[in-house]
Amino acid sequence: MYTLIAALVVIVLTIAVPGLFDVEAKWTVLPALVLGIGAYVLLSRRVRQRLESVNAEAGAEMQRLQAMMQQFAQRPVTPAQRNAALKTAGEHIDRAVEAFKKGLFLEPWQFGVGIQLNGQIGSLLFTKTQLVPDASVAAAIPYLEKARVRGRLASVFAGLWPAWAMLGVAYYKGGKESLPKAKALFEQCLPNASREAMFWQIYAWILVKEGETDAAISTLARARDALPNDETVAANLTALQNGKKMSMQAYGDQWYQFGLEAPTAQMSPAMQQQMMQQQMMQQRMAHPRSRPTSKRR
Repeated sequence: MYTLIAALVVIVLTIAVPGLFDVEAKWTVLPALVLGIGAYVLLSRRVRQRLESVNAEAGAEMQRLQAMMQQFAQRPVTPAQRNAALKTAGEHIDRAVEAFKKGLFLEPWQFGVGIQLNGQIGSLLFTKTQLVPDASVAAAIPYLEKARVRGRLASVFAGLWPAWAMLGVAYYKGGKESLPKAKALFEQCLPNASREAMFWQIYAWILVKEGETDAAISTLARARDALPNDETVAANLTALQNGKKMSMQAYGDQWYQFGLEAPTAQMSPAMQQQMMQQQMMQQRMAHPRSRPTSKRR
């Protein structure tokens, strides 16, 4: 992390250089610490300002996309107009992605910047597949993988759980040979996403679709233990135990952004707009935190 290294260099030089002129270290340690901390604060502020500029540029593209979707939601459209709108939506997403990519040079300067930016890029490219028919989920995987953190860092970045879920879904969509990879990812992420009912149920949904209903029941039983007051978990666990299907309708349009189930009707511009709004909300949530999510639904 260049910001910290630069601060340490300032401290060392402030102590060492006066020593060449026989100045005792005891007179230089305090000024060195003050200068080092000041350098760290100034560099961190500069990185934060550049990152805010990147986020503003990407956010402006997403706002324009939302405005366009809102306009189409307010009036009937022909198939040709809908196709043109989806093409334009893809272009807005691509420009937002390019804006985030511009910020990747900040990755070595500040801890966590690269993780957040890659999560945002990957999430946008994944969401694009729900809006643009010819978009490929494979494009999102490299970025989502870079947002996949392990160990203690995972608890710091628990707000990135939607990106982790998207990565698991992307692996799952890769075919039967990728299913073990998807299952391993969900299991590895669960300790830090255990307070997110949807994360558990995305995993269970995939297991059911692959004919592993018993494993899905076991997963939802673990989810019930972690979230004893969550009604969606309890309802889906009971449904599977009674030989019925899971239902994710309680999550509304948020569920469809993971691409595991198509809407019962063709996705309307209004629904597309809501998906993009949820995407932006997730981007704002994706910041370092000192503890895992404690929210209950």
